[in-house]
Amino acid sequence: MTRGLLRVVSVFALSVLAVLAGFAGFAGFAGESASAHSALVSSTPADGATLASSPPVAQFVFNEKIQPNFLQVALTGPAGALTLVPPTAEGATVTQKLPELAAGTYRTAYRVVSADGHPISGTISFTVKATPSPSPTVTASPRPTPTPTPSATPTPTASSAPSTEPASAGSRTLEYALIASVLGLTLAGVARLTRRRPPRR
Repeated sequence: MTRGLLRVVSVFALSVLAVLAGFAGFAGFAGESASAHSALVSSTPADGATLASSPPVAQFVFNEKIQPNFLQVALTGPAGALTLVPPTAEGATVTQKLPELAAGTYRTAYRVVSADGHPISGTISFTVKATPSPSPTVTASPRPTPTPTPSATPTPTASSAPSTEPASAGSRTLEYALIASVLGLTLAGVARLTRRRPPRR
């Protein structure tokens, strides 16, 4: 009786140990399979980063090589989806060239396939604080001031001014004639008076 009970207990214990060992082995295998799949290790820009200027590229680094024939990267900004050139893959790094980005928040979505055929997808977001470059101010060149053409100064024509000397000589002659006439008349009057006066006795 005692020996039979011990056998039953031993068989039950061995069964439990076998089940636990099998479960542990399955869990280890599942962990190894999960760790074997590719996953994103880091990105540039980092998820949630704030940048002072527009980044030239976006890079995604995985823990396994990525198949270069199955790459998809999309970028969405304040104005909607942006047109991008095709991304490239070198080893475990996927590179996406970016256009000049204005200030705003951007969301980058990626979808790649690892070397073992496992697809990986995800998104990262970043913010650009750059302000647009000021437009160059166009300065109007001053117009040349026209140089005034010197006009010909009319040469004053010598006008024949009436000579005052002949007029002066004429006026004097007239004065002399008047004086002579007055004197002549006076003398004539005196002579007449003398002739008419009777002689004294």
